Amino acid sequence: MKILFDHEVFSYQPVGGIARYYAELISELERLEPGSCLAGFRFTNTEYLYRKGLDRKFSLCRYPFPESRISKPFFFRLNRICFERALKYGKPDVVHLTYYPRPEWSRRISRPVAITVHDMIPELYPQYFAGGGKWMEAKRFWCGRADRIFTVSEQTRKDLLRLFPEVSPEKVFSIYNSGTVAEEQKMLPCPKPYLLYVGRRDGYKHFLFALQALAPLFQQERRLFLVCAGGGAFSTEERDAICRNGMQDRTVQYSCTDAELSYLYRNGELLLYPSQYEGFGIPVTEAFSAGLPVVLSRSSCFPEIAGDAALFFDPDDAESLRAAVRRLLGEPELRKELCARGTERLKRFSWETSARRILTHYRSMIRS
Repeated sequence: MKILFDHEVFSYQPVGGIARYYAELISELERLEPGSCLAGFRFTNTEYLYRKGLDRKFSLCRYPFPESRISKPFFFRLNRICFERALKYGKPDVVHLTYYPRPEWSRRISRPVAITVHDMIPELYPQYFAGGGKWMEAKRFWCGRADRIFTVSEQTRKDLLRLFPEVSPEKVFSIYNSGTVAEEQKMLPCPKPYLLYVGRRDGYKHFLFALQALAPLFQQERRLFLVCAGGGAFSTEERDAICRNGMQDRTVQYSCTDAELSYLYRNGELLLYPSQYEGFGIPVTEAFSAGLPVVLSRSSCFPEIAGDAALFFDPDDAESLRAAVRRLLGEPELRKELCARGTERLKRFSWETSARRILTHYRSMIRS
């Protein structure tokens, strides 16, 4: 069996949840069935592929000059040629699209098509995705065209079927993500004690809400810091909000390696995850794997993923968030109990299990 993965996400996403998902999936598929995957691209800066040694497997190489508004479209076109050649000469049994290409590509693909829908956030919060109409339309098209649709949580499956009622429920299957932190740690000179925030901070991530909500707590707890991992340097709006709330000496941001991120997870007081909506929320399972208690908004997939292993707050209630953080900081026994529950909860999520389930669906697609 040959599964062809296209070039879309690998042309544009050096890091990020979607690129990580496909790198993990391809790595597991190759481990379970060596030689089963075809790469419909050659040039990529997606870090996860190199960390897993998939660059050697598929003869991949980084962009030979820095990323820019010119280089990304240029290499996207080169990768598109690679994908066309793989479609023609690779003789794939299944094509798994990593994103949502233009609908006219449907005429070129004669093999069964699988897609993974990671969330329905653009459809639920369109105010955060100005100018995204074309790829949102393409997403809807491919959900109709695909032979199998995988979602990363049952909540995402329900939202997809509610928002795209024309899609047949019989072809949509929820198969969880996973996520653990590296065993290796590299120390960062970060201030302690700290609350940890991981990933992007814009829009629906609700970072500015959390910052304002927690400012009174930080004024009371003069030794407490907020550490942000990844997500890029603070924007002008974020810097202004940090200063406005008197947090300029209490908030730091790091762009981390895997080992540095592992250190941050293992040495924090708690993971703060105030997002209004996620399809899965990989930082939650990463925190579970590091023994770090989690404070989550009671929204979207979070109750499904975290169960009784996290402390929840009402998504738009500042006092509810402060109360949850205060409680975790002040109750060592609760912290210990949540960490134990998180370790147990993590057993539900495995990249290997997910890959095995997806393999079963690939085989079914070929037979049908």
